[in-house]
Amino acid sequence: TTFFDITITRLRSNQVFVTGEVVQPSAYQLSSVATVLNAVYAAGGLTENASFRSIQVRRSGSVVQTLDLYDYLLEGNTANDIMLEQGDVVFGPPYGTRVSGSGAVIRPAVYEMGPNETLRDLIRAAGGMRADAALQRVLILRIVPPEQRVVDGPNRIVLNVPLDRTDE
Repeated sequence: TTFFDITITRLRSNQVFVTGEVVQPSAYQLSSVATVLNAVYAAGGLTENASFRSIQVRRSGSVVQTLDLYDYLLEGNTANDIMLEQGDVVFGPPYGTRVSGSGAVIRPAVYEMGPNETLRDLIRAAGGMRADAALQRVLILRIVPPEQRVVDGPNRIVLNVPLDRTDE
């Protein structure tokens, strides 16, 4: 019987381009086992103008993966964090729709909402409602889109939405 011990002394590196709304957009030499999160980290992270919901990996001119950082940040899920290949482009686009979750939520913050997400998704991202929350009334302050505004009319509208524990 013959046994072999193999030791990797050095990993190959790939040149990856990190562009868009990152702190230091540039070309980076990353380990051949580096992932999208490693590339974003190497570039100093995302700027405050970046979308955390749709980091794109482009390979040969096509988008091969889109990473939602909320999956990682809020749930620890790295299922979509793929390994990068030579010449890949990691692109951080500008943010989309943002909503401020404040008041009686566990994690008050500004959240980026996906195209089909609802109030329920916002509450879930914010960690749910605190135990002392009054669920009979959720106050929503909505900015009226410019094309729907009237002269001398309000720029914001107020909506009261009843919420009960089954909606969380």
